[in-house]
Amino acid sequence: MGFVSLLTQRYDAMAAFYRDKLGGRVERLWDRAGARGMLLDLGGLRVELMDASREKAAATCGEHGGRVHLVVEVSGLARRAMAMGLPTPATTSWGASLVTLADPDGLPVSLLEWSGAPQS
Repeated sequence: MGFVSLLTQRYDAMAAFYRDKLGGRVERLWDRAGARGMLLDLGGLRVELMDASREKAAATCGEHGGRVHLVVEVSGLARRAMAMGLPTPATTSWGASLVTLADPDGLPVSLLEWSGAPQS
């Protein structure tokens, strides 16, 4: 199983967002000279956060260019959105409800709940 890796200059804020706000379960955590990060499981979507300021190898944190958008499948979306102070989830024409927010680096993250079987 793979994962999405996010290199960030805002490691602590990103960790709080993905772990605390979105409820990610920490699978691995490392904090040593030259590297700090964590691997989280968000209900099957695995996300690695890497602290750009601690990476030994030269790493850059450019803009994501609007080409990356994470989607996390959840259950109880309406309740979850309300608890997080988010707008009421929108109902799509393709059989899901969703609400989108941004992580501390500005990356769009949609929380999605299928109404039944996903529709093509």
